[in-house]
Amino acid sequence: MATANKPGLLDRILRRLSSVPFGISMLILLILMSMTGMLIMQINVDGFDKYYASLTPSKQIMYTDPIVRVLRNWTGAELRELNILSLVDIYRSWTFIALLAVLSLNIVLASIDHFPGAWRYVRKKKLSATRQYAKTRDFNAVLPGDGAGDEALRVAAACRSVGMKPTITHEGSRATVFAERNGWNRLGAYFVHVGLLTIFVAGFATAKFSFNGSMTLQPGGESATIQGLVYDLDKVKVGQFALPFLVECTDIQQTLIRKEGSLEANNTVDWFTRIRITDQQLGQTMDGDVHMNKPVDYRGYRFFQSSYQPVAKARAVTLDLTPMGGQTESVTLMRGEVATLADGTKVRFADFMGNSKAGPGGEDYTDPVARVQVLAPGATEPASVDVRPASATAAVTASGLQAVLTDFEKVGASHTLSVQYDPGAWIFYIGSVLLIAALSSVFFASHQRVWVVMDRDADGQRKLFVGGHTNRNRPAFGRRFAELVSALGGPTTGREEKS
Repeated sequence: MATANKPGLLDRILRRLSSVPFGISMLILLILMSMTGMLIMQINVDGFDKYYASLTPSKQIMYTDPIVRVLRNWTGAELRELNILSLVDIYRSWTFIALLAVLSLNIVLASIDHFPGAWRYVRKKKLSATRQYAKTRDFNAVLPGDGAGDEALRVAAACRSVGMKPTITHEGSRATVFAERNGWNRLGAYFVHVGLLTIFVAGFATAKFSFNGSMTLQPGGESATIQGLVYDLDKVKVGQFALPFLVECTDIQQTLIRKEGSLEANNTVDWFTRIRITDQQLGQTMDGDVHMNKPVDYRGYRFFQSSYQPVAKARAVTLDLTPMGGQTESVTLMRGEVATLADGTKVRFADFMGNSKAGPGGEDYTDPVARVQVLAPGATEPASVDVRPASATAAVTASGLQAVLTDFEKVGASHTLSVQYDPGAWIFYIGSVLLIAALSSVFFASHQRVWVVMDRDADGQRKLFVGGHTNRNRPAFGRRFAELVSALGGPTTGREEKS
């Protein structure tokens, strides 16, 4: 007796990889690893160092990739940036990425196996049927027919009235009207596959290429690098990451609840960091305004407000300036701005201290001093003058200019921006939208089909044999089927029957 050829090793592997049970197993493992990442604090979360210090030595070893530890002790190699299965950095571990890859392969292979059959089912419709076929559908009814020449057209119109698209087929004396609704629903599972694969690609891109860092900026400062944490098992180091563009700070601002209050966060409504991005690679410049709950995005990089340095500074000062023998002029100057008085004297706002006794690092405004540079007419070098409020002694320059500080806008010395680069973010958003839309189409729609066969019954009478079925949501289809039967002249209430 001849025996069937035994499948080869490759065929058996592919069959296993494309099986639904294998895919479900991989999905369960992926969910368990994701839950582990939520239950165990990850290494890039603020406060990880304190969390790690609170763990017992055995947990510290188990949580920070014991496999890599064994390999290091065995080989003597440093094996930097190797992450086989670190529970505190699980989303970037090789095991997690490998699970994503295997599950993606399972989805692709399963789709290749089953999609052709589903496509044929949608494309090659069963347009004609027999009376026996109609009578054996899940939903069926037998109605009297009139045999008129426009009977098929009347049936087709009834199908359209209940939201189904009809097709008329004639075979000798028998005519069939096939009508369906939501035929694309049969392919809904494959749209779900596309959404999942898109999300998996986003996860891989995030794990492989994303990083977080920060930059501290003060007005007039610029930077083309950010500082970020580099992890090696349980060790944390500060590293530098280069940006493909230059970030310049043009202004910082702090909106206070009480103008006379401090720079503390509980007295602050918002922080503003105005930046200018100069991209020599693309030959373009962009201005951005980073403030609370409103980040700035550029080339996949996102800039958030992170913190500020509460050193007492001023964004702008208002000065009363009185030249010798002249009229008093009130001028408001932004930091670095220059004003020209009526007699030609130039005054520039250079710096500010909230407490001159505490020095440049003071955090209160008990003794505010605005440092200005005054260039008298005909002078070649500016004179530096410390200007105080009227309650103190007025500052007088060599040229006789008297200066009094009348007001100032409080602001910290600098702002720290958090910089996030995640090329997988937008891919994830697209995949999520696709997945939600696909799942909605699968669960909230159904493929409904009806055959109305116009033929003679065994008693020789011309009748309408109506049969239909759906792949889900039978109650909704039952109501539509009853509406169709009613439109064809049958009873107003329909029943699901089996003949």
